[in-house]
Amino acid sequence: VLFALFPTIFLYSFNKWFFSFEGFLLAAAFAVFIAFLVWLPTGFLLKDYKKGALISSLFLILFFSYGTLDQVRYLPAIVNIIGVLRVRLFLLLVGGIFFVGVYTAARTKRNLQWFTASPNATAIFLISISLFNIGLYEYRLRSIYNTIPREGDGQENAGGVPESLPPDIYHIILDAYGRADVLEKHFGYSNNELYRYLEERGFYIADQSTSNYGWTLLSFPSFLNMNYMNHFSDMYGEGAKWQDVLLAQPLVEDNAVQKFLRSKGYTYVHFDSGYSRTENNRNADILLRAEIVPVDFLDALISTTALKPFSFRFKGVSTNKRTRILFEFEKLREIPGMDIKHPLYAFMHVVAPHGPYALNSDCGPARE
Repeated sequence: VLFALFPTIFLYSFNKWFFSFEGFLLAAAFAVFIAFLVWLPTGFLLKDYKKGALISSLFLILFFSYGTLDQVRYLPAIVNIIGVLRVRLFLLLVGGIFFVGVYTAARTKRNLQWFTASPNATAIFLISISLFNIGLYEYRLRSIYNTIPREGDGQENAGGVPESLPPDIYHIILDAYGRADVLEKHFGYSNNELYRYLEERGFYIADQSTSNYGWTLLSFPSFLNMNYMNHFSDMYGEGAKWQDVLLAQPLVEDNAVQKFLRSKGYTYVHFDSGYSRTENNRNADILLRAEIVPVDFLDALISTTALKPFSFRFKGVSTNKRTRILFEFEKLREIPGMDIKHPLYAFMHVVAPHGPYALNSDCGPARE
């Protein structure tokens, strides 16, 4: 069980900012299930659960290391010597290592107490390191939340909108949506019909606009705080890195736009985007979330295992993304008729057309 949990916790510790804790729990349950699925039948057949545990540990190490081992065969040194190993040959090699280990463990008459205790101690040590990294992440994140400058506090209404009748605001971000000339140049798609529709209804279109940053992690705190993200060193010291996810997260959640609008009496409606930085906001008055099973982290875990060659059959991630996107637009249409105090500020981050693609042109499931 420990050798099943370690790769799960290890992967989560380095990607915690990207996946939900619920998704981690689901993946951990999957890992434990695999461990028992191997250990119990093996121990029963050998009539020795210690041998079963040793064989299961070897299997789990190879099973959860497959994705990493698979990348080794593409290293330049390996390619130059023997070329890229075919998948079948590679599986045969891994299977051979497992067979030798199983045969040795099954045939030995030696006391396996030490052989099982030592791997368990190693696994506990490795899990402890990963748990320490997760704890350190949480500690640093809380520290940053406590020290972040409260940008936007105390701002006064700049005018233009009568205080007696402020409008509802719908803030919709279509992630990675290109402007008209880019779509036409690279995809052969004309967006003129949509542009005309919006302009006829009084919308302004910045037809030569560019993003402040090429990375969502920095674009969001930038436009939500109406500022560039080149001041991290002023806020957190010279050692701060612009790409540190811990620095960007508080600026997204505790952003100046929502604080200013809420101070003017706006109800803040937030859509769960599925993207870790905008899936939730503790400042929101209303959170709209689709009911889905969080399988994103499970899919990432599967891609590191011996199930990797078959992971293309795992439809959960694309199905979840499509369900969430359709939910967002359906709820967006329903908001005006909801029993919500007005004026309202609805923030909706749609992770589309950003890949991986989940919808086709008719909003049906996209082909793999």
